[in-house]
Amino acid sequence: MLTRLVITALATALAVALAPAASAQETSQDGAASYDDDTVIVGYRPQVDRPRALSLFDRVGVERTVERIASADASVVRVEGDPAAVAEQLEASPKVAYAEPNVLFSAQTPRKPNDASFASLWGLRNAGQTGGTPGADISAVKGWAEAKVANYPASGGARVAIIDTGIDRAHPDLVGKTVRCQEQILPVLRTGSCIDDTGHGTHVAGILGAVADNGIGVTGVAFNSPLLVCRALGGSDQTGRASDIAKCIQWAHARGARVISMSFAGGRSKTVHRAILGAWEGGRPGGSVLVAAAGNGGFNVPMYPAAYEEVISVASTNDHDRHASFSNRHRTVDVAAPGAGILSTYRGGYTRLSGTSMSVPYVSGVAAQVRGLHPKWPASQIRKVVRRSADDLGKRGHDARYGFGRVNLSRAARR
Repeated sequence: MLTRLVITALATALAVALAPAASAQETSQDGAASYDDDTVIVGYRPQVDRPRALSLFDRVGVERTVERIASADASVVRVEGDPAAVAEQLEASPKVAYAEPNVLFSAQTPRKPNDASFASLWGLRNAGQTGGTPGADISAVKGWAEAKVANYPASGGARVAIIDTGIDRAHPDLVGKTVRCQEQILPVLRTGSCIDDTGHGTHVAGILGAVADNGIGVTGVAFNSPLLVCRALGGSDQTGRASDIAKCIQWAHARGARVISMSFAGGRSKTVHRAILGAWEGGRPGGSVLVAAAGNGGFNVPMYPAAYEEVISVASTNDHDRHASFSNRHRTVDVAAPGAGILSTYRGGYTRLSGTSMSVPYVSGVAAQVRGLHPKWPASQIRKVVRRSADDLGKRGHDARYGFGRVNLSRAARR
């Protein structure tokens, strides 16, 4: 059972349409966000005496501490009663910097397209093969040449982390791509395990990093990038707690992720933001470039973590270079990328999905190729290049539908 928390800045997050029940919305336009029904995240103030802080727990219905989130200087605690009410009481204490329900994030994929004849990778190279507009793509073929990877190596690129539902490591188009793997779903921590039981993470991984020039299947934007995969989203509704998302960000950054790809969206979470700030490292050379989904539903609302300043927020376009009908829009959107009817790897095969989830790995792939060209550039410079090299669409300059425009790998690689 999911409890509902009303917060101002929230959009619609649609569950993945892999089964009839999976088309339901996790959040709605009115700002109602889902959160875990028995845990709260507590962030402490500097130099707080923890034993005294713990004495407060007994008075407000905290049962026990479940785990620590070092990067956020926070703890996940199990509670009795409504997590929102307990969090409110905890936050009133001078020992506590913040307390919040453990917000749930959802994979951003609406219904599966039903056009059985759609079989081309128009997002990489659009020649009008799907009836779309030629050139409405990320200019990948030219971009790979500019990035000096047109010989299609399977390795040697910037390390990219994918936080999602896991990956099918045995898929023929993904074999050998995953260098590190972990499952982080409270209270389970499994190193070396990232089995994808829904296919969402596998689809994202294929768009981003599928092996190129192997005579089968599809091609990833950053086919030369090794992948770090952290499974934080689970269940048929493909949701993940804020605490698990934060732990995955911390894990990925500690293992050298130059780009962190997050195809999910949800409510504002101080815990996730603290982890993002830790990985971002002030935009310095050691920091990770973070990319996330602007969300589905077609609403003009911010979604998190995409709406945080340190994250590249991604909206979706269709094969006519138009704003996809399912994609959210908002002034926090940075760029757009193909997201409608995208063919990619799936459990044991291939399928086509639509959503801002599919757009995120295009942008993550562009960022990875630029980072591979310029490994000493700070994360802030990579983000700037991704934005400024985009093809301006819609209203001139930055706008709520496309941000700075649809990403262009060729232009980004020439910066």
